[in-house]
Amino acid sequence: MLSYEAFYSKFCSYLEKEDKQGCVEFVLDAVGRKEIGVADLYEKILAPSLNSMVIREGKEEIFIWNEHVRSSIIRTIIECCYPYILREIREAGQTMGRGKVLLVCPPEEYHELGARMGSDFFNLCGYTTVFIGSNTPAEVVVSGLAAENPKYVVISASNYYNLIAAKKVADAVHAADKSIKILASGYAFHHDKTIGKEIGAIGVVNSIVDIMALEADL
Repeated sequence: MLSYEAFYSKFCSYLEKEDKQGCVEFVLDAVGRKEIGVADLYEKILAPSLNSMVIREGKEEIFIWNEHVRSSIIRTIIECCYPYILREIREAGQTMGRGKVLLVCPPEEYHELGARMGSDFFNLCGYTTVFIGSNTPAEVVVSGLAAENPKYVVISASNYYNLIAAKKVADAVHAADKSIKILASGYAFHHDKTIGKEIGAIGVVNSIVDIMALEADL
């Protein structure tokens, strides 16, 4: 069994070559053999591989291309892991009785993979989820509240430029139903969790540990 460091290095060797087949086969073989759990895969391998890309001077255009290709590969891996999420839930004897969670990205926020991984984290912790995804207008979020009756709405933002849009979504949710709790997530809140309170969130969830601590903190 490889260490996390060795696993990450080998995975990145496939990813750097944009070898989708190699990436998918390598990861699914390890997850299928239970050499790595899905939560550790997401937090220790996939998320760091997304965040480690560096823009080289004069290579801005190809960086955007490479970022999209890399994101596409990782998206495929995440979707392929869902049966293993179900396996882990079943083997843990987890019940899905903690309530429903909506996960959204505000308008102009197109980086949704973090929120997508977060959806699986909430499942592993006993919540049912509705993942809406990128670039979701506030009125669309509000329109789904009555139908879904969520306990939490998670608003994900990857950069500070989207915090105003995130606050508008949070304000719209609270205007529609003050009983719904808002959570913030994403890189924009990574270094300073107090920013979450500025958009109206009760807390920031950027890991499965954060989610597991939710009920204890309320």
